[in-house]
Amino acid sequence: MRSSHAVCFVMLGALLGLGIPKAKGDPCGMVPPIEWVAQTPIIRIDAQTSIKRVGAQKTYVFYRKGLETLVLRPGFSGNVDEFGMLIPFPSPPAIRKVPDNVFEQIAAAIDPPEVLVDLRPQQGMFGSGGFGGGGGFGGGGGGFGGGGLGFQVPKDEVRLIREEAVGMYEVAVIAAGSDRALKRWMEDHKFVYPSGMDAVCPEYIEQRWCFVAVKTKVKQKHASDPQPGQRSIENALPDDATFDGHVQAMGFRFHTPELVVPMRLSVHNSGELRNVVYLLTDTPSKIRNIPEEFVRRQISGFKLFDQLTKPLPLRVVGGTVNDIPRSIRLSLARRRDPEPHNGVAAELFASDLIAGKTKRLESKSEAYEKHLFTINEALELRGTEIDEAVRRQIRRTRARVTRAALKTIDEMTMTVIDGDFPRDVLARENLTFAEYHMPLERSNRQHYDANKLGRAEPVEGAPYMGQLPPLDEPVLATIVPQEEQQARTAAPRSRSSWLTFAIAAVAAGIIVALRRPDYRRAAIVSSIVLVVVSTSLIAVRGDDQKLPTLNVLVKRLGNPATAEHASEQLGQFGEGAVPAMIAQSRSPNLVTRGWAIVSLGRIGGAEAMGYLKRIHSHESVPPLVQSWAAAAMVQAASTTEELEEMSRLVGNKPELARPILLAFRRLPREEEESETVESLLALGRRVPLLKQGVADALSTESTQAVVDEYLRSQSFQSMVSLANEYPQLARSIATAFCRQVEDDKGVDRFEACLVAASHSSILAQTLSRELLSDGAEPLLRGMLQSDDAGARRSAAGYIATLGQSPANSQPIAAQVAAAFKFEPSAKQPPWQGGALFIPSIRWQTAEARTLVDNLIRWHLWAERNADHTVQRQIDTNLRSVTLSQVAGYPANVYSTTKGWLESWKRVVGAKEMRRLLAEQGAEADYAELLLE
Repeated sequence: MRSSHAVCFVMLGALLGLGIPKAKGDPCGMVPPIEWVAQTPIIRIDAQTSIKRVGAQKTYVFYRKGLETLVLRPGFSGNVDEFGMLIPFPSPPAIRKVPDNVFEQIAAAIDPPEVLVDLRPQQGMFGSGGFGGGGGFGGGGGGFGGGGLGFQVPKDEVRLIREEAVGMYEVAVIAAGSDRALKRWMEDHKFVYPSGMDAVCPEYIEQRWCFVAVKTKVKQKHASDPQPGQRSIENALPDDATFDGHVQAMGFRFHTPELVVPMRLSVHNSGELRNVVYLLTDTPSKIRNIPEEFVRRQISGFKLFDQLTKPLPLRVVGGTVNDIPRSIRLSLARRRDPEPHNGVAAELFASDLIAGKTKRLESKSEAYEKHLFTINEALELRGTEIDEAVRRQIRRTRARVTRAALKTIDEMTMTVIDGDFPRDVLARENLTFAEYHMPLERSNRQHYDANKLGRAEPVEGAPYMGQLPPLDEPVLATIVPQEEQQARTAAPRSRSSWLTFAIAAVAAGIIVALRRPDYRRAAIVSSIVLVVVSTSLIAVRGDDQKLPTLNVLVKRLGNPATAEHASEQLGQFGEGAVPAMIAQSRSPNLVTRGWAIVSLGRIGGAEAMGYLKRIHSHESVPPLVQSWAAAAMVQAASTTEELEEMSRLVGNKPELARPILLAFRRLPREEEESETVESLLALGRRVPLLKQGVADALSTESTQAVVDEYLRSQSFQSMVSLANEYPQLARSIATAFCRQVEDDKGVDRFEACLVAASHSSILAQTLSRELLSDGAEPLLRGMLQSDDAGARRSAAGYIATLGQSPANSQPIAAQVAAAFKFEPSAKQPPWQGGALFIPSIRWQTAEARTLVDNLIRWHLWAERNADHTVQRQIDTNLRSVTLSQVAGYPANVYSTTKGWLESWKRVVGAKEMRRLLAEQGAEADYAELLLE
């Protein structure tokens, strides 16, 4: 089983812009540090990295009368290939994808953003606008009893309760007889078994809890089944699936007699342990065994309803509501609409309230939404844009249901719990809850703003809640586009009823034959006929499963439970199935329509492609269906030219970037692999929105050898340009660049890296860790002895970086000053044969004066040896304003040895100046400087 790896961050800023120009003559001067800039990290995923938890982990919990919902969006940095979770539940949950901005919207439901109207003279108006671990989220035992599966699993077995795809995840709901069996099952099925689970897993199993195992989707099922005309197979998860930050949000709904949140394994995660829990219950609550101070806010259901359904608060600065001009008033209705800010939260709360009332784990609307997301995955569509298209498609129906359901939220209370939960408490038990009413004086936005996760800043102006007074004439109504009406999905009738009927009929025949001998012959004959007919029908059903007819598959396409598999099998019919799929693509049932479009993309061919183009370009077609058609066209493409033509669609449909890149990589190629790399890079240049995906696709371990081979054929300038275009490839580029420098100049690896760093800030950032790891000594040698001026300058910049730390500045400065020590018997200065660079360190007076004293002695040496190049180099560095201020000599610009000696005499005095001149036998030449 693959282990989790951590992401390495090299957070270094620019080194003198995007590149270091070649200086004319003798490039000299004080070199600034390579600054550490956390906002612009260079991220590298390699074999030594692991999933790492980042940021505050947010969790939403709903509980009402035995039904609980848990929403997680774990925050991690790492490779999506390696992400997994194992989550225990007291009963098998229903699972669904949740919008990724769910927690931002929950925060906006608690503290809605204010719309600001500024009426001051400069008039303007502005609108304010989980837990777990990499490869391991879970909890375990201790503190919760009840629930359970209701059946016992044999000790060495694992029972698969359900498996399904949820967005970017493959999910399996399983029950295990032992922790060893669970671990073995997860390894066999390529799920990540979390470290630390052995200690708590047996407790869950003893209480008959089940587990939800989650991993990123690692195969596309349709690629596994051979199909006529199939060009290639791509079973593995695409290598472009890397990320840093939060992964997809998921919701779990399950039955439990008591509110409980399993969190024990979170203590095994590296990184921060801050948790923010949004708890929507019918009783104000706190977490047992965690201080009450962690409860930051409590919002009544009445207030929550108002903030979800009524206009956003209005804040007027420099006047009152009645002073707002008509032109601004007309736009306020749109700007104060709460739906864009907390509509996702409203839908989440409403769905939970409906579930709490009906006791059903999954509503029809949630199941319908899940089917649409499954179609997206079949077309390799992921991301914010396509998720929003799904929301728009079902918004009208959902808005009506949400509004009605929210009317019962007044019986609930929202509690916000925020803080670094004690590790000993988390390790010991699951989170359980007790009733708690926090003091009203603490439960306000001034003490804790849910959007800021802390205190709110004071703001100017008067707030205004509710509707504005009417204008003299009515405000223009907002025109809402009509959504396509969706028909309910009808499940096909099951033929299994025939078997039941046959058994019952035969049993009736036997009874008749035994009780009425005169009807015995007729009863026996009828029973035989029924058995034969039923057996034939059952056989037909079995044959349908093996070799279904086109009509059978078309019927199965309308059933969400069988649609995906039917779509895969329709590919076996090739272009013969296209007319039927065209007909189904016009179905009023959106699920059927979607799977028909998926099937057209899998079948391909001129007729399918032509019809998909018409769907995509038709103005009356909903945007979601247009995106499906475009993604199906991408899947149907058979040449690079077709894909490149479709790449032009990315500007209007960014969600197509991922399918295009994956399809591009699947196409068979006659060109060399290195030419394929060039083709991908060129595709990124032509379509900038594809650049990120191209870089990710070429920065994986599997493509490393091909990329290295390509880079070996490139010139230095080409590699620099490529590094600036694709920073994600910087490690490979830096390696290739250094290798070429080693070969061309015959230098060691360290000096080659300094040369590479001098050509590009991106390469300088990438090589920083390697070049800084051994401290200042090797950098000083490079700064003073390298034959390459760029390498000297790079070394000085890295030394300056080391010297920026207050703890390191003094020892680094002392090392630099000592490196320029003057030797009276020297035949050449320490930097002979190249440019003189001095790092711009946080110089202290003592070290700065030592450095300047040495440089002035070398200036005198150069004067006596008629070495004017060395004099000019020293002049440039001594003119540094920073160095002159710290060392205390006048900042006047001198160009002669006498001038510098006079300036330095004012600092050290006549006595020290006498020793300086005597050291080189120059007293007679500068006798006037010896006068007091």
